[in-house]
Amino acid sequence: MEIMSLGHAGLQLSDTGTIGLVDPWFDPAGAYLAAWFPLPDNHHVFTPARLAPDWVVLTGDGDDRCDPSTLARIRRGTPTFVPAGNRRLTARLRHTGLHVVEVPPSVTVKLDDDNRLAFLPTDDPAATARSVALVVDRVSLLACAPSPPNGAHVHDIRSTLPDAFDVVAVQVARPSRALVTNPSDPSSVRERAAYARAVAVDEACASVRAAAASTVIPYGGPPCFLDPELDHLNASIGSGMLPDLEQTADLLRARLPQRRVISLLPGDRCFPTEDLVVDDPRWRDFSFVRLRTHLRDYAHSRAVDLSRAHSAFPDPDASLGRGLAASLARLAPPRASLRDHVRFEVFGPGGGDWDVILDERGVMVDLSGRATAPAARVRIASRWVAALVDGRVGWTEVLRSYRYSLRHAGTRDHDPLLDFLEQSDRGIVDAGTRSSAATAR
Repeated sequence: MEIMSLGHAGLQLSDTGTIGLVDPWFDPAGAYLAAWFPLPDNHHVFTPARLAPDWVVLTGDGDDRCDPSTLARIRRGTPTFVPAGNRRLTARLRHTGLHVVEVPPSVTVKLDDDNRLAFLPTDDPAATARSVALVVDRVSLLACAPSPPNGAHVHDIRSTLPDAFDVVAVQVARPSRALVTNPSDPSSVRERAAYARAVAVDEACASVRAAAASTVIPYGGPPCFLDPELDHLNASIGSGMLPDLEQTADLLRARLPQRRVISLLPGDRCFPTEDLVVDDPRWRDFSFVRLRTHLRDYAHSRAVDLSRAHSAFPDPDASLGRGLAASLARLAPPRASLRDHVRFEVFGPGGGDWDVILDERGVMVDLSGRATAPAARVRIASRWVAALVDGRVGWTEVLRSYRYSLRHAGTRDHDPLLDFLEQSDRGIVDAGTRSSAATAR
């Protein structure tokens, strides 16, 4: 089997009889409101051959894993395997023309002939992607989601697939709200980022050991940020917050000295059974140490796409606040007893300071600005709030775009309201039966 990196979490698996794609992401406008882009640039890999696979595997509904703009160009009817029960994912694929096959966790299905696939269960109810095990040409790969499977799940899947995996792909660089958080104690963000990185490395190593794999491929990020408005976020790449691909490989080599750790850039190919890696000549002079030069040229090549993305979100009018309250009114109250108070400082046309209060009764929105002592403040441009209000995007896209800043009061280190809003995109309740617990005062 040949494994080719397509960039970010994208992989191409092939042998003499089959070619399959896993999470291909080539949208020239990036992901999450044109905020995220694959790092490094993967446009040269997007050739006509990428549009004619025998099958496709999508592990999650995130913009950086499910790219409808690319998927819609793949031959209609191509079998596309997705985790069962992810309604948001299947909805995004509805107009692509692909033949969607929902696969329950731990159920092994045929990709074609003797090649097989199984999605692993997850213990994280908020997970938007699933780990997947694939066997192609008798070579096995475990591609781990950002929330990787526990050891028991890996051992269970080994009972129906190979006794040991040949290759495990793991993700360590995981963007989070820490990128945009300004707490009263800045050191706390660095400490949480260091802790999160340590946890990610521990989880990756545990997955490798449970899979009994001999070869490890770090993948899945970090992304980069090409919009000039977000350029400051690139300072986190290569830092303790978001280790780059080579740093991730070094972290894994230090913890897994008996394993072969391979870092693949877009277009690089790995042949696990031959212990062979073929580098794409495009990267002969590339270095993460000189990332700024690459990002400058990369951003220039995407300038038109970024301009189009911004023009798709015009400025709103003075009804924005009332529209926000009405949109939140369509959300059901939280299933657990949650409490939070966040002030949205919305700048630009139609903006204002609006307090959103969450408790067991649901959501209340105070447009008067009289509420006191918010636990956090979110500063965001009105055009992105308008896109939420009119339904063009969901909270997941906005919150993962990092097109906002977040300030905590005191020692607060979590965001119940923002978590609730993001989880509301998961389709927990039917739109026709949603509560009208949110009110504008």
